[in-house]
Amino acid sequence: MHCIMVVEDCFAIGGKGLAVVGNQLVQAMPLESSVVELRRPGRQTLSTMVVDSGIFSSPMDGSKTRSFSILLPANLQVDDVPLGSEIWQSQAMS
Repeated sequence: MHCIMVVEDCFAIGGKGLAVVGNQLVQAMPLESSVVELRRPGRQTLSTMVVDSGIFSSPMDGSKTRSFSILLPANLQVDDVPLGSEIWQSQAMS
C-alpha cells in the first residue's frame, strides 16, 4: 500500500460523485474501479471505490503546478472526507 495523495479540497458533483483534489504523491494510474482507503484525521479508515481520476493544471495562477483529482462514489458526502485525509491505494499496481 502507498499514499496516493493528501486531500486539499473536496466537493460534490451532482449526479456524479464526490471529487477530492490534491497533489499526486506517487504514480498510481489507472485508478478507475480501484479500491482505496481514506485515512481520515481523527476518524476511522474508510474503504471505497474510485469512479474516475485525472490530472489537471491551473494555468490561471502562472505556475506549472499539477493537481490530481479522484472522483469517489455519490454515496459519500463532503463531511465524510475532511481536508488532510490521505488516500491510500489498497491494491498493488500491475
